[in-house]
Amino acid sequence: MAGKKKPDLARPPAPATVSKRADLPPPNMASVQLHFIALISYAISFEHLISRPNKINQGFGGHFQFLTNISLALSTLVSILGALVDLTRSRSAQALKSRVLFLITPIEALITLSYWSVYLYDVSLIVDSRMGPLISLYKDIGFHLLPFIFLLIDLLYFSPRYFLPPLPSFAVFAGFLSLYRGVWLEICVARNGWVPYPVLAELSAGREFTLWGVCAALAWGASMGLRGLCGALDG
Repeated sequence: MAGKKKPDLARPPAPATVSKRADLPPPNMASVQLHFIALISYAISFEHLISRPNKINQGFGGHFQFLTNISLALSTLVSILGALVDLTRSRSAQALKSRVLFLITPIEALITLSYWSVYLYDVSLIVDSRMGPLISLYKDIGFHLLPFIFLLIDLLYFSPRYFLPPLPSFAVFAGFLSLYRGVWLEICVARNGWVPYPVLAELSAGREFTLWGVCAALAWGASMGLRGLCGALDG
């Protein structure tokens, strides 16, 4: 008696894998150029910092006692991640870039607005005389204007939209500024014996608390404005 032929058992399909490079459009040459130019600008700014030591930036915390330089480092990270996305089409890099961009673009907007407003009123409030002569205007623009312009262009034209609802968004900016002033800067002041921004030494605790609250509100307002601008651009 002939043996029965065993029926072929269909193999289960292989589990689907999600590519971290899939579904991203081809590299945009304008995006490549933006990130390249931004990185050159940031490199020039950091070279200026490194090549000009002074009493303030040689203290504990170095150049990163200043919110401007912390923001400059995060802006540089955005452009590095952007260049990585341009080259590899990595979705993970894109997701991280969008989140850093969400945080740092409003902070750079705050820095640009507050710095130039105080600069035109009385530059001695924000630039300690122990730091030496004022830097040239074009280098000052590299620190206090170009980062925001680069980030704004990147946000509007070369990045997926990533925003938080209003209340969590405010909590992010308030938390970031609180960590800077209430934790990091306090450590620096305790070690160095000075605050890097002269204006902070002249304010009472209550007035300084109000100042940082206004800064958090301005950063949050900038984020909401950018969200509306992106919505208008997207139609």
